[in-house]
Amino acid sequence: MNGHQSTFLDFLRVFAAQLVLVNHIISASALTQPLKLGNFGVLIFFTLSGFLICYTTLEKRSANSDFVFGKYFVDRFFRIFVPYIPCLFLILFLDTLLIASGGHHEFPQYVSVKQFIANLFMLQQHPLGLFADKIFGWVQLKFATFGSGRPLWTVATEWWIYIMFGWMLLKQDTLRSHPFKFFIVLTLVGMAPLFNMVAGTGEGMALVWFVSAGLAYGYFQWTVQGKYPTHKLNQHSNLAGIIMLFILGLMILRIVWVSVIQNHFQWKPFEFYDFSFGFLFVLAFFLVFVWLGTNKGTRRYHWSKFMADYSYSLYLIHYPIVHFLRNFEFNLQGGLGTALIYFVVCNVSAILFWWAFERHFPTLKKAWLNRAS
Repeated sequence: MNGHQSTFLDFLRVFAAQLVLVNHIISASALTQPLKLGNFGVLIFFTLSGFLICYTTLEKRSANSDFVFGKYFVDRFFRIFVPYIPCLFLILFLDTLLIASGGHHEFPQYVSVKQFIANLFMLQQHPLGLFADKIFGWVQLKFATFGSGRPLWTVATEWWIYIMFGWMLLKQDTLRSHPFKFFIVLTLVGMAPLFNMVAGTGEGMALVWFVSAGLAYGYFQWTVQGKYPTHKLNQHSNLAGIIMLFILGLMILRIVWVSVIQNHFQWKPFEFYDFSFGFLFVLAFFLVFVWLGTNKGTRRYHWSKFMADYSYSLYLIHYPIVHFLRNFEFNLQGGLGTALIYFVVCNVSAILFWWAFERHFPTLKKAWLNRAS
């Protein structure tokens, strides 16, 4: 992966995180939106996640035959949970402070020990709980996202996707020796991703993830494994450009069809949780990535890497901060100036949060692996 490709991925991460933030700031101002921009940001995150997790896992397995499922699990655990656990405590602090001060809290029923523990184990909006409530009325087994951490459903969905993917890719020995055990575990960890493919919040995003991962697998085989040398892609650059324009036209047509034509020519916001659109976006992303791979001798820009580094922290904590500010007598009635303050506060807070927690995950992971060995 060259510098242009890395910078492209960095830019998409930054764009997605900032887009989600801007969307929630607009929502806090009660303005109507022609497009659900935050949903588009989530679509970008799932696309990037599927491609990068598959590509980097194949890279690590190719470089080190000892990269087994256990090491993959540890890698994913520390990457996700090192900032995620402090995020839950930050939500607890902000929500408790807001409620104690007499401020208006929009989700008080979700500020509870039950929801905190459920979110700690990535059980928010898990299909088992949803089915238990729908079929048997066991509402006590239905878990929501904790407090004001509304975007955390995506973290849980991706977590179970990671485990499902790693199990399928890195436990082939178990499949051969103990197929029953393999499929039992696959069923348990695959419930949330499989459910998301057809229903639930953000339905179809798990499908987008696996399509993107499949393209990463193909790209790795074609280029890194030498089955299709990268320099041959230059011969098809013009064709790639034509295909890109065609895909872009289809994406626009999909938005027009869903938001205008199907709605009897009355505009409604496009949700972006749409597998047809998501599939087209993944193809467009892949074509750009492949085209950038034909360039040599490029470098990764430090500014894009830095902003991408704290994007996960920004995604985790921005909504609790926006929710707290808006309901703590600092609403958006001040207009654009106040919205800009929200934007700056969230980004600065995310940088500090990244500095305090997220950036330490490689060190903590290494310490754990050294201890285990």
